[in-house]
Amino acid sequence: MASSGILGSTPPPPPPPPPPQQQQQKPYFATTYTDNFDSPHGAQKLCVYEINDLDRQSPKLLVNSNNTNAAGKRVKSLGDLLPYTNKLYDGTLKERLGITAGMCIMIEYVPEFDGDRYECQFSAYFGEYGHISVQGPYTSYCDCMMAVTGGTGIFTGARGVVKCKTLLPTKLFYEFHLLDIHKLPAKLTQTPVPPTPDVIPEDHKSTS
Repeated sequence: MASSGILGSTPPPPPPPPPPQQQQQKPYFATTYTDNFDSPHGAQKLCVYEINDLDRQSPKLLVNSNNTNAAGKRVKSLGDLLPYTNKLYDGTLKERLGITAGMCIMIEYVPEFDGDRYECQFSAYFGEYGHISVQGPYTSYCDCMMAVTGGTGIFTGARGVVKCKTLLPTKLFYEFHLLDIHKLPAKLTQTPVPPTPDVIPEDHKSTS
């Protein structure tokens, strides 16, 4: 007869482990992570606005997928391409400096934010000053940060980061933090107009 609870008896089997708790996946890009960003030591700050007046046939969606939603409507999906070019203004919005030009690859639609994630490469052209090259993630639903990968003219050898704030789909604010370049001209380092959705370039006011 089997004994129970005494020395030499067969111990009862251990209780089954509790079911693992499903952890909520953290978003790849937090909505506020750029708020506490500390500029690298010695970096120079340059602020500009990117404005799309819808007069440059930009952006152009190049569809590479056929995904549809439950209603049968095509939705943007991984692999779609978005080339674009927009106007570039200084931080005071008083002078147009040049243009932006780039290409973004659609990574995913993020339903909880009703927005999109892209991987982008673009250049900001500052006319006779040269240009800055940028690469990294762009998110339509929150601030994001990208890497400065180089430049020409007064930006030759530039590295650093750029914070991107989407004010409207047609209006963005960039805050560059640049290293390894000569001192920027005062014209490019003026205190910017606070970035809000209703800011307007100076040359738009006469036609509004």
